[in-house]
Amino acid sequence: AKRQREADEADWGKFTASLKKADAQLVTSMEINLLNEKKEPAPRTLKLSEGQDDHDAVFEFCAANGMHNHEELRKVRDHLNGHMRSTNVAYQHPQPSANGAAALGDRADKLSVAGQFSEAGADYSRALAGAAQEGVDGRKVEEWQRQAVLMMSMSKIFHTAKDHFEQGNYEAALAHLHGIQKQMPVSNMVTVLLMQARCNQQLGRWAEVVRVAGTLLQNVASRGSWLRGQPRMMAVSVGAQAAMEMGDSDKTLKFYQLVLRNDPDQKDIDRQYKGLKKVVKMLKEADDLLSKSKNHRAMEVLSDVLSAMKGMESASGMFRTNLLLRMCTANSELRRHEEALMACDQCVKQREVPVAGMFTDPRKICEALSARGNAHMNDHNYDEAVRDFKAAREYASGRQDEEQRLDGKIHEASHKKREWGERRDHRQVLELPVNLHQLTQDKQCNWIKKQHKLLARKWHPDKAKGNKERASRKMREVSEAKEELFNQLKC
Repeated sequence: AKRQREADEADWGKFTASLKKADAQLVTSMEINLLNEKKEPAPRTLKLSEGQDDHDAVFEFCAANGMHNHEELRKVRDHLNGHMRSTNVAYQHPQPSANGAAALGDRADKLSVAGQFSEAGADYSRALAGAAQEGVDGRKVEEWQRQAVLMMSMSKIFHTAKDHFEQGNYEAALAHLHGIQKQMPVSNMVTVLLMQARCNQQLGRWAEVVRVAGTLLQNVASRGSWLRGQPRMMAVSVGAQAAMEMGDSDKTLKFYQLVLRNDPDQKDIDRQYKGLKKVVKMLKEADDLLSKSKNHRAMEVLSDVLSAMKGMESASGMFRTNLLLRMCTANSELRRHEEALMACDQCVKQREVPVAGMFTDPRKICEALSARGNAHMNDHNYDEAVRDFKAAREYASGRQDEEQRLDGKIHEASHKKREWGERRDHRQVLELPVNLHQLTQDKQCNWIKKQHKLLARKWHPDKAKGNKERASRKMREVSEAKEELFNQLKC
């Protein structure tokens, strides 16, 4: 699992590095005065690098400087070409692979849908430059003009988002990526979707990660070998992890199944898929054992689940609470109260914390509180049991059967609380042997004294592990039990 996480992080590192524009040799540069916010002329540098033509360089300059008029593309390009002639710059512009205004316009449309805004804008500029000579329909020209302006705006937003992303400012990056989404559909923009998925992952918004990863996978080719570092593999990895954090093993398996249907030989995904299937099967086995009160065997299976989860890509999140809940129940039935309550507390705490992008699930919280209430009952802590059952009932609102069941548990806990206070079994509190009465009075007194000393050491609030309030209650009950039994036996 550690190697898997390291490999995933390496993939994200390569993805982030790929967003940066490679350095290219400068061909020429020139200063152009633009009006700043104070309406004063301010020099801006236009650069033409190797591998670019005048349309590439001019579009980047106009987009970066917030110019939103297709005429400005033409004017700035005229300035650049004039500058190159006047300074005798010998540079052969690369020829576009698409010939003719119509072909360039079509390619620009495809690039814009894919989120390649700078490339699309440069192609719209090329198409507009050749439109008049080729007699392109006026309505098509107007559409290219609008799209060129839109690409300038989208390119500026995207580059700002990219800068924030590279710096780890994920909230700011998301805000700008959503700005793109408000103006254009992003379902085919692989880079934008991957950036959104990564931002939401880093912010712990698991539901959004699953949604974005699913959108990307619906719109990319699924055939062929699925290799590490591919956008679709990165989407599967981040989506599966997020689904596990939400406790949705079925959704996680679906991510893996998508890969294995198209590439059965994908070893990493096959290992994760089989591992998760094994864990899900073991959890069902544990449930069956718990229903039959085979708690020792259930704990063995749950320990195996815990070991198996250590090798999984995601061994935390809401999925782990399913395991904690079962461990709480099994340990409680085995009278391992400390372990049971520790598992219950972790489960309740995690389920009460909202998953970003989702509401907390009242059914899951109700289930966890009810299980902890039962654990408190087994530990004779009836005050806490009543409190948990009442809290669980609030989360069960609208589910009549569950409300009635919890009403019964509240009544039972309240009755046992009175009974425990009035007719507590002091021998049980001191964990005395059931046949202690067969011994002489002196030996019974010695037993009581010995057990009191042992349990007082265990439950002393300064030494006891875990919940200090529970330790104080246990200490008080142990002292009361010793005093009552000493009085009865006249020790």
